[in-house]
Amino acid sequence: MERYLLFFFSITILFLSSCKKNEVEPETTVVKSYHQEKSSLCGETIDVSTHETIITNSYLAAYPGAWWEYSDGSMITCELDSFPLINSKKMGDDCRYKELNMTYVSHLKKDGYSFAYVYDNSYIKDRAMFDFCDYSYHETHFYTQIQEEVGSEWAVDPDDCCYKSCEHVDRETIEHFDSYVLPNGDVYNDVLHIRETIYQPKEIDGCWEVINEYYYANEIGMIYRIKSAWDSPFYDTTWVINYDIP
Repeated sequence: MERYLLFFFSITILFLSSCKKNEVEPETTVVKSYHQEKSSLCGETIDVSTHETIITNSYLAAYPGAWWEYSDGSMITCELDSFPLINSKKMGDDCRYKELNMTYVSHLKKDGYSFAYVYDNSYIKDRAMFDFCDYSYHETHFYTQIQEEVGSEWAVDPDDCCYKSCEHVDRETIEHFDSYVLPNGDVYNDVLHIRETIYQPKEIDGCWEVINEYYYANEIGMIYRIKSAWDSPFYDTTWVINYDIP
């Protein structure tokens, strides 16, 4: 009888010890939760802050309430608007998320239609960007219009297009005038002459180039534009005939 009890007791201990060895310990959550938090940001937009100060370069003079009337019959108005400044952040090789800063900007409209959003010395817009031409993402792109130092050269539209398949825009500050006379005889003081070159890269067959001239008066904005076309010897010129800057 004692042998049977000893055998039964041994089997019970062996069974209980086997059950204890087969229990699965829970995984540590520190590393796991970190990776989940990191990957959950991919493709998301994170609201960071809101800025309520209008910033505009004095040569663009894009102050809300301003308007300009030009000799070609067009009219540009400026009003207060908000715009999401998006900064794309990269995490690892295949993950991006967006930081968003809502800010007040000046919204230019030409003949009632949206023309440009202005922040400081740049036009801004949301545009598609590329990583190695096979992954696109969006962020706010700044198209710098004004640099006040004579001789400054910059790319308005940098070389970020895949396979060099898009046009490029460069600008250069050519000259500063203490005073400048428009074709209609009106005189403006403190004027910058900026040359804009739009071109198709040389790597592409059928490359072309267009050169436009812009004149900006301090605290007034664009007063004169000479616009050319790559396939025409004629120039499209227009100058300001009336304006109001609040």
